[in-house]
Amino acid sequence: MTGQQSFLAREKEANLAPVKSLKDLDYISIPLETFPFGVLTGHKEIEHMEYTIRNLAKDTRKIVNLTGITNTDLKLMYGAANIVKLMEYDASYITLIKTLQEWADVLYAEGLYSEVVYYRQCPRRGYGNGTPHHSAPPRALGRHGLSRRFGRGYRQVCEIRLCLRRF
Repeated sequence: MTGQQSFLAREKEANLAPVKSLKDLDYISIPLETFPFGVLTGHKEIEHMEYTIRNLAKDTRKIVNLTGITNTDLKLMYGAANIVKLMEYDASYITLIKTLQEWADVLYAEGLYSEVVYYRQCPRRGYGNGTPHHSAPPRALGRHGLSRRFGRGYRQVCEIRLCLRRF
């Protein structure tokens, strides 16, 4: 069986997988009271980022770190009928992380060093929570990370990032 045939057979199996509950996913909640809202006023970019974070924090938004898990694997685990929801949850996670990073970059550039912290993300042995340099915010990397359950496919690259200190 060729690689393409193997992929197609697995994809067919995934499309027929039974639907499973999503209640046990590791949902990320955003504690709005911990964010430095309003520390930089009159800054359109920051205002947009604050709006984005508040919007993501709404009870109707679900956020899950599904980084490194293929759509085929997601369908096999949770059923093809859940793939659109799972993609939305992952898109919310990507938006959250991107916005936190951009927010931290702007605050740092503006000299608000006490509002940000450097952290080093270096997944090892399938664990995605990283190794903090200071008080790195574990929720920004996926509280309890799905990586413990789904360790394959995670990048084995170390990164130095800025993140909001209080998250």
